Amino acid sequence: YRADFKPKPGLLSQTYTGSTTAIAAGTQVIKHFLDGGFYGNDGKIVKIHNYFRSKLEALAEKHHKLIQGPYGIGAMIAFQPYEGTPEKVKKLLYALFDAGVMGFSAGAEPTRFRFLLPVGVVTNEDIDNVVQILEKTLISCQ
Repeated sequence: YRADFKPKPGLLSQTYTGSTTAIAAGTQVIKHFLDGGFYGNDGKIVKIHNYFRSKLEALAEKHHKLIQGPYGIGAMIAFQPYEGTPEKVKKLLYALFDAGVMGFSAGAEPTRFRFLLPVGVVTNEDIDNVVQILEKTLISCQ
């Protein structure tokens, strides 16, 4: 600040200092992703994607009338349940939420079910659990 614009003591509040904290936290998150082996062909994001994709492909092969796909890249993975009928996808969305699985609907006619994976914490065991719940819920909601 120039001297004539320099704030007087007590003038600054959390409006300004909160931003500094958010920037510092964001910097640490970016550093964690850059230094934590998340990127590249052998990075954690690719490994998570490939594992989840293989599980959804197996599910689609087993229940080809209930699920098509998967689609997507990286931590964003989708599949098309029930030929993409919006009402059926919405019913599945709510049933999965009630079963403890969070996802989103995407698109319209066909409508897909989308996962945005929390790559910083998700494990293969988490994915296995989700796929078990997904299979059971797909069958019960048809």
